[in-house]
Amino acid sequence: MLQPQSHLYSRWLDSAFGADAIPEESRATCSDCAMCKPGSGFTPDAEDDQFRFISKGCCTYYPQLPNYLVGQVLAQVSDDDDGQALRVIRSRITERAGCTPFGIVPPESFDKAYLDSFRSSIFGSNESFRCPYQRIADGACTIWAQRNSVCTTWFCKFERGHFSSVAWEAVRDLLEEAEASLSLWCVHHLLGDDEAVSLLFEASKESDLDFLRHLDSRRIWGSWYEREEEFFRTCAERVAELGWDDVRGIGGEKIAVLERLAGEALSKLNRFDIPSRLVHKGLPGSAFLIRPESNGQSAVHVNSEHYDVQHFDVGLLDRLSAFDGTTSISDVRAHLQSEGVTLSDETLRRLVDYQFLVDAADNDARPPASNSLVKQNDRLRFVSAKVDSQVDFDNEGNAVVRFSCGYKTIDFDEAELLEFGRQLLVQRWGFTAGLSTAWNNGPEPLPWERVAPLLDTLIAEGVLERF
Repeated sequence: MLQPQSHLYSRWLDSAFGADAIPEESRATCSDCAMCKPGSGFTPDAEDDQFRFISKGCCTYYPQLPNYLVGQVLAQVSDDDDGQALRVIRSRITERAGCTPFGIVPPESFDKAYLDSFRSSIFGSNESFRCPYQRIADGACTIWAQRNSVCTTWFCKFERGHFSSVAWEAVRDLLEEAEASLSLWCVHHLLGDDEAVSLLFEASKESDLDFLRHLDSRRIWGSWYEREEEFFRTCAERVAELGWDDVRGIGGEKIAVLERLAGEALSKLNRFDIPSRLVHKGLPGSAFLIRPESNGQSAVHVNSEHYDVQHFDVGLLDRLSAFDGTTSISDVRAHLQSEGVTLSDETLRRLVDYQFLVDAADNDARPPASNSLVKQNDRLRFVSAKVDSQVDFDNEGNAVVRFSCGYKTIDFDEAELLEFGRQLLVQRWGFTAGLSTAWNNGPEPLPWERVAPLLDTLIAEGVLERF
């Protein structure tokens, strides 16, 4: 079983939250790729391209390494792994490609790929975007003990579904802030050149990788120019001496807030009680059925940002509306049993963990505004990150804009709404409700009275959400 955190971060997290607070995600086996195993739902020989992954490991994320982790690679990684990690690091330093005193950032080509269609068409399936630190022969990570906050906290599959996802995202946010704070701290204490420090701190305010890539190397490195490896090693030595109290002191209030939020998320993750009242509000917006199986079950992809497949009885999924928030769990079980559907404790736990069933008390506490009629200044977006679209034709040869969002399929088959359907897909990451009246091929905008009910319906169906 692999330790989820790298050595340095493991020490800090244990100090911050206690050794028992950080769980192992045993289903995400990076040393024996869980995405490439039979039964995973995602294999190299999958019939559907969407679920075909690179054999021997599917990592297509190029990590951004802060200065002290670059130094750890240089100091701790040996040539026993054929020197792959050292070659990558040293080539970036020699070529001065995305290499600054803050650390090493990915090439520009990766930025564009991640912003365009990363999850659906690149991650795990495009060999040309394989992580440069992943050894092709066996899929091993050559910087496992020096991996960054994203690699440390990202898992393709979870032990506890939604609760794991929320907890690890909170830990990632904490470690990302720690990386940013410690990189700045190293620059401040080691660089010593006023001009270089000024340029770099200005760059840090921009939060723009392109800005960092195009800074003049001589100016930003100062007296460390052509001594970059020594600089990175020194950063690693300085940071290795820090305890979590030191990191908290360097990061200030923002670290303190993120630590509290991460602690709350980990606390929920480590609680296993089933709420006394459960309610089914429809399948989660990011869930969609992959395929029915011959044994009467359906394989369900349960999270659009990760790659987890759960198997549920088709009859059970069709009857989850019996959880109405008022009926006791024992009565629902008895009702299901009378219809020939058995609900085990293990399956009930998975339904709660993956948010097919939610705490009725939490649902009751949601503000009424979430169910009110949409307003023109509301900001809307698709619930699911996975959206597909196509133009089809009905039996009479009329065009239909059809797209699937999560497990939903929506058709726009009225001529005046075809452009509305197309633009809805284009603007899926976020739009102002009132501006959607302009989504019309005709000379006049669509009346708000025509558009509002469409948006209301899409919100009620769990396709769109306010944000």
